[in-house]
Amino acid sequence: MNITRRYIFILIQKVAFLFVVSIALFTNAAQKQGGELVVPIITPAFTENFNPLTNGEYIKGVMYEPLLIYNTMIDEIDYRLVESFSYSEDLKSITYRLKDNLQWSDGQPITADDVVYSFQVAADNPAFDAGGLFSAKQVERVEKVDELSFRVVLTKADTTVEWFIPNYYILPRHVFSKVEDLKTFRNTTPVGSGPITQVEYVKPQQMKICRNPHYYLEGRPYLDCIVYRSFSDNSQILPALLNKEIDWGSNFIADIDKTYVEEDPAN
Repeated sequence: MNITRRYIFILIQKVAFLFVVSIALFTNAAQKQGGELVVPIITPAFTENFNPLTNGEYIKGVMYEPLLIYNTMIDEIDYRLVESFSYSEDLKSITYRLKDNLQWSDGQPITADDVVYSFQVAADNPAFDAGGLFSAKQVERVEKVDELSFRVVLTKADTTVEWFIPNYYILPRHVFSKVEDLKTFRNTTPVGSGPITQVEYVKPQQMKICRNPHYYLEGRPYLDCIVYRSFSDNSQILPALLNKEIDWGSNFIADIDKTYVEEDPAN
């Protein structure tokens, strides 16, 4: 495997995992259900585009649940839409099984048909081949086994392919298959699988997305909504944190004990 490619993949997974963990820690620390989390995003302005194929910056992992996540920090697999996977004896295929009773945010079931469709979109469109598995000719096809199982057929025995599977987010087939041009589709009324899916509003400098009424984890998410605020650069985020205009930030804070913690011990 190309070392640079693997490093980038692992880094992306760590960032995605830390984002999810940060939300969980915030809500657990508050010991309450509900409320909003205000999060900064560095962007000139928000646009009403919730197509994960073309705009995944702040919706993948939130509006669209991954199949699974490799937590390289503790060497564990966090199963999300899938509950398990196994290799064939010759290592030329991997069979995954979805969890029971998964639903899209509109109440429709999530099945292997959605998965096969999503991988076919990636196979047919190099721009959407998020893990590069089809472009690199590592995967021959993805096929349905039964309603909840699908098989990734490899071009040769390869145990590295599984690392790139989480890069492919699953699309609702009943929505995306009716779209004429996926590259220009903005998905303004999204149907998702993640914890936060319901768009309340989108403004140039702020947008609000709320909980999925059909999320598979009972009682989750703890939050009611996430409010994203746009900032032009990191220099604006620290003052916003100090002024309690936002609840969480991923930017680097120089001399954090002096500039942030001493400002308020509650920080």
